[in-house]
Amino acid sequence: MNITHPTSTLICLLAMCSTNAISAPQDVHINSVLVHNNGGVHLINNSPDPIRIDGWRFITTDESGINMQSNPHALDGIVLSPHLSVSIQIDNNENLGPFADRYSEAFVVSLFFPDDNGEVSFDNPAQMADHLQWSTNGNHHPVASEHSQLAVDAGLWIAHDGWIDAPEHIYLIETVGDPTSILHGPEDYSIIPSFCRVDINHDGNINFFDVSAFLAAFSIQNFEADMNNDNEWNFFDVSIFLNMYTTDGGCK
Repeated sequence: MNITHPTSTLICLLAMCSTNAISAPQDVHINSVLVHNNGGVHLINNSPDPIRIDGWRFITTDESGINMQSNPHALDGIVLSPHLSVSIQIDNNENLGPFADRYSEAFVVSLFFPDDNGEVSFDNPAQMADHLQWSTNGNHHPVASEHSQLAVDAGLWIAHDGWIDAPEHIYLIETVGDPTSILHGPEDYSIIPSFCRVDINHDGNINFFDVSAFLAAFSIQNFEADMNNDNEWNFFDVSIFLNMYTTDGGCK
């Protein structure tokens, strides 16, 4: 499985950090979802304690209403260090398991954690860590929102029919609301269209502030700075960004 750990997370793993973190599982949030190309989910730990995510699972669905569940042990061995994150590639990944079609008109993703016996019940709101849902062009699909009410019951989502309105072509959906808040809704997310990659600060202009934002994203291995979508952050990403910045601004 292609998972990139921040250096501090690797240090935590090598040091055999405690698996009994004090923080609540709801301190782990889906910080962003890379929709374009290889795809990925960016999880962040907003607590002051490390959290081990052994046995944690995703469930996703689209307007078909068919639930896709990630494999039970796909995230075993991953420790999220305090206030840091991990990037999980979701395409072509047999270990992680299947994901619903995020290019569909509606997409729902929920993150669940296991009980004391290591089991996940996808019908139990007390085991849900986070949830988000988007739909394109105002096409809200009730059939895709089986877990929307569950997320409302869990205190994680503001309304079962609250959809993030998205354009047809999406590059990234990311959290812009209070990072410490457990309750989320459509207004807490920003959408980056797939045709304007270099507008990193999302203000509609291409200028030095985007260069500064790119460098900040690159330093923390954020999806926005992975310009060639290979789940690595290196010279090639810098080169691609600079080429796009100096030519067409990455917008087409």
